[in-house]
Amino acid sequence: MVILLSTTLLIVFFALIKNNNTNVEKENKIFFILSAVVLILVAGLRSRYIGTSDTDSYATTFENLSAYTSFGSYFSGVYEKGKPFIFSEAAFHLFCYLLGKISSNPQLLILTTSAINILSALFFIKNNSKNTEISTIGYVCLGSFSFSMNGMRQALAMSICLLGYEFVKRKKFIPFCLTIILATLFHKTAFVFLIVYFVYNMKWNKINVTFLLISLAAFVLFVNKIAAVFDELVDKNYSEEDSFSSGGYVSVLIYLLCIGITLLNQKLLKNNVNIRASFVLSTYGLFLYLARYFSTQIYERVSYYFFFFVLLLLSSIVDESKNKNFMKLLVIVLSVFLFAYRLNGSGFEDYKFFFM
Repeated sequence: MVILLSTTLLIVFFALIKNNNTNVEKENKIFFILSAVVLILVAGLRSRYIGTSDTDSYATTFENLSAYTSFGSYFSGVYEKGKPFIFSEAAFHLFCYLLGKISSNPQLLILTTSAINILSALFFIKNNSKNTEISTIGYVCLGSFSFSMNGMRQALAMSICLLGYEFVKRKKFIPFCLTIILATLFHKTAFVFLIVYFVYNMKWNKINVTFLLISLAAFVLFVNKIAAVFDELVDKNYSEEDSFSSGGYVSVLIYLLCIGITLLNQKLLKNNVNIRASFVLSTYGLFLYLARYFSTQIYERVSYYFFFFVLLLLSSIVDESKNKNFMKLLVIVLSVFLFAYRLNGSGFEDYKFFFM
C-alpha cells in the first residue's frame, strides 16, 4: 500500500509544481514524461501474484506459449473452429508469442503491457483533457490504473480503442473500424466502443437527444436479453453470472456528479463537441455500470471503456470553475483519499515488486 500511495503522491507533486503561466506545452510534456516513467516502473515491475489471479494466469499463458515453435500449432489447440474469428482473441495470443521470442520471462509481458496501457491513457488525456493534471490524477486514483494491473487483455483492448479516438475526431470511419477490430481480437468486449464514432459526430438537436434517451430506456428494458445475445455471439456465459447486490456506490457517485454538473452547463454542452461527446458517453457508462446491480457483472467491465470520458468531464468541471485553484486542490485531495480507501483490503494492499 505504501508503494502505490507514494506513487500517487509523487504524481500529485508533479502536478502541483507545474507553472501553467509559463511555457504550458513544455510543462505538460515534462509532467507526462515524469508521470509515465513512474507509473510504468511501478506497474511494470509489479509481482505477478498481487491483485487478482488474472496477472498470474496471463503470465502462465505467456510461459506456455514460449514452449511452442510455431504460433499456429498453439492457436489451433485453443481456437474452436466454426466460431467467429473476430472474437477469438487471437491478437493477444500472437502478441504473447512474438514477445516470447525476445524473452520467456513473463515479467517482460507485464512490463510491456503496462507501458502500452499507461502511454495510451496519457496520450488520450494529453490530446483531449482541458486540465491534464486532474485527468491524470483521476486516471491513477479513480480505478482505471488499478484495473489495468488486473485485466490485462481488456486493458490492452481499451488502450487500442483510446488510440482509435483520434480517428473519430478526424471522421475517419474505416481506420477507426479497423482499430476496433484489432481491439476486439484482444478482448471480446471492445466492439462496444464503436458507438463512440456515432456519438461524437452526431448533431446536438432534439431528435438525436430523444433517440439517445430512447436507447437508454431500451437498454434497461432488454438488458438481460442483450447479455444473452452477446453470450451467443462470443460463446461465453456472461449472462449467467450473478449481479452485485452492493458496493460500487462511490463510482456511481462520481458518474452522477460529473454528469450532473456538466448537464447544468447547457452552453458548454452545445458549443463544445468534445465535452458533449464525453457527457453522452459517460451517461452510457453510468447505465452500463448500474446494470451490475440488476443484470450481470459483465456490464461493469464493459463500462470501463467509457470511464475515460468521465475523466474528461472532471477536467472540464475544474477548468470551468470560478475558483479554479480551490476546486483543483479539492478534487486532488478527495481522489487521493479515495485511492487510499480502496487500497485498504484490496489485492494491491500488499504491493510488491517482482524482485521482492
